[in-house]
Amino acid sequence: MLLDKNRLSVLPAFLNVKGKSVMVVGSGLGALSRLRFLFKTSAFVMLVAQDPEPPLSAYLRKIIFLGRVKWVDASFDKSMLDGIFLVFSAIGEISQDRVIANAANQARVPVNVLDFPDLCDFFIPAFVNRAPITVAIGSEGTSPVLTQILRSRIDALLSPELGKLARFAHRFRKIVGKYLIKGAVRRRFWHDFFSGSVANAIFSGDERKAERCALQLLDSNRKIHNFPLRFLNVSHGMAEFLTMASQRALMEADVVIYDHGVSSEILSTIRRDAVLSSAPSKLFFLINLIKESSKLNTQVLRLVVDERRFAEEVNVLTTCGIAFEIIPSFIGKMLSKNEV
Repeated sequence: MLLDKNRLSVLPAFLNVKGKSVMVVGSGLGALSRLRFLFKTSAFVMLVAQDPEPPLSAYLRKIIFLGRVKWVDASFDKSMLDGIFLVFSAIGEISQDRVIANAANQARVPVNVLDFPDLCDFFIPAFVNRAPITVAIGSEGTSPVLTQILRSRIDALLSPELGKLARFAHRFRKIVGKYLIKGAVRRRFWHDFFSGSVANAIFSGDERKAERCALQLLDSNRKIHNFPLRFLNVSHGMAEFLTMASQRALMEADVVIYDHGVSSEILSTIRRDAVLSSAPSKLFFLINLIKESSKLNTQVLRLVVDERRFAEEVNVLTTCGIAFEIIPSFIGKMLSKNEV
C-alpha cells in the first residue's frame, strides 16, 4: 500500500521544444499565462484566439513582431494540429476544452487543459528559472498553490547567478575530460567546482578569479592519488549517522560490493547508475571479484558488516599488493587501518 502511495502517475521530464510548434487555444487570461510561459522557451507558438480579450491582445501587440508567435483569429479546427508538437487548451469551458483534447488525442498530440487535470496528458509545473538550470515542482495537478509556495522557497535559496555558473562550467568540460579520468576523481572535481571557491567567485561577479580557482582546482585534482578500492564498515548505525567522508564514498562509487547484512537504507544512498554486486560467500571468489572490478578504471566500494571477514579481506589484499583506502564510517566510530 505504501508503494502505491509513493508511485507517480506522471513521468518527470524536460521536453526539447527548440524549433517545435506549440499551439495555445483560448482568448482570455488562461491563454495569456500559457503564452507568457511558452515565450520563455525557444518554441514557436501558434495562438488560436478569436476576439482575444484586452490583456491578451495587448501582450500580443508587444511580441508579435518578434516572429515567434503566429496569431490565428479563428475558431479551433482539428486540421490546425498538423505539425504541432504540444497543445495547450485554455478556453475555460469544459465542453469546448474536451473537443480540443479529443482532437489532440486522435492526432496523437499531447495536450494540457487548464483547470481540468482529467483531460491532461501532461502538467505544467511551478518552476524556478536560472537558465540553463531549471527546478520544476509538480503535484500532478492536485495542489497548484502548494507548488507555488515551494517554488517561492526554492527561488529564495538559489543564487540569481546559478545559470551563469552552469555556462561557465560548460567551458571547462573538454579540458576536464582531457586531464581527469572518468569516475570518482572527475566527480570530486565537479563537486568542489560547484560548491567552493569557483562558485563563490562567479556569484560575486569575479569571472577572472573563478578561472584562476578552476585551473588551480584542476591542477590539484590531477595530483590526487585516487584509491581504486575503498572499504566502508557499515556494521553499526544508520544512514543519517554516516560521516561526510562515507557519504561521499557512497556517491562516488562506480561499483559497490556489499554484504547481505547491509541495510536497504544505506543502499538507497548509492548512485542510481552504480553497479551493485552481492559479495560472494567464499573469500577466494570475493577477492577475485574485487581485483577484477578494481582493474576497470572504476571506483570500487566494499561495504562490510562482518568485521572479522573485513580483516581477512584487508590482509589478503595487502599481501596481493592491491592499494585500498578505509573510509571512516559512522560518527563516533573512526575505524583506521591499524585498528583492522
